[in-house]
This record gives sequence, structure tokens and C-alpha cells, in this order.
Amino acid sequence: LLEDMLIEYPGTLLLISHDRAFLDNTVTSCLSPVGDGKWVQTAGGWTDAQDQLDISEAAPPAASTSKPGPKNRKNQTVHRAKLSFKDAHRLKELDKLMPALSAEIAELEAELADPDLYARNDTVFSAKSTRLATARKELVSAENDWLRIEEKREAMQDLR
Repeated sequence: LLEDMLIEYPGTLLLISHDRAFLDNTVTSCLSPVGDGKWVQTAGGWTDAQDQLDISEAAPPAASTSKPGPKNRKNQTVHRAKLSFKDAHRLKELDKLMPALSAEIAELEAELADPDLYARNDTVFSAKSTRLATARKELVSAENDWLRIEEKREAMQDLR
């Protein structure tokens, strides 16, 4: 319930938690210490921050002196078998965006199919032509994002 409430929260929230899965499911960016008093902000949840900072194999906490072994690596793989909050959120956006862009493209194509449009108003014709080209590029980009995230999801399911 808390995760759902935080996902829907429109504002900014500073969240500190030891629960990595909770962070992956709720945050859109992480502020991570990198040593020498320096901090780096990364997009996505905890797992994304680890990937971006290449510190997933960092030294264990001071409470533990053992080195990460195969068992710990296996747990990391299982932990990463879920889409990050950023990717899940982008999929929701794409599910709305792609049909809207497709509808807009169809509408613009129908309007531009009018043979008298250019003769009536060449400015409107140019504006609609430009918007059609832009909408097509946006749709291709959205489809590529969707495909990338879906391939990532399939790869994660194969790890399970």
C-alpha cells in the first residue's frame, strides 16, 4: 500500500531505506555516496544506481568481513529479476503515448490527403506536414523504448 501511495505522489520526497526492493519499486533517482565525501545522483532505483556506478561488487559493509561469494551473486540476480521503477513507469507512459501518437498520425494523414488543402492554406499544410513528420519520429522512438524495455523484461524472466 505504501509503495502504491508513493508511486502516485506527485511531489518530491527524500526517502532513506535499507529495503532495496522497496527503493527499486518507488524511487526515480538515487543519491549515492562514492567516497571522499562525494555523492552522485543517478536515475532509477537502487539497482539502477549500482549498475550506473559500477559498484555492485564493492566491499561488504563493515559488519561483515567475508567477500561476496557465488551465493551473494545469485541473490543479486534474483533481486534484479524485476523491472526498475523507471522502466515500469516508462512502460505505463508508452502504453498511453503510442496509441495517441498513432491516432494523431492517422488524423494528420487524413487531413493532408485533401488535395485542396495546400491551395486553401499553405501555412496550415506546412504546419501539419511538419507535425506529421515529428509525430512519426516520436512514435518510432517510443516503439524503440518499448522494445528495449520488453527485451529487458524477457531477459530477466530467463534468469528466473
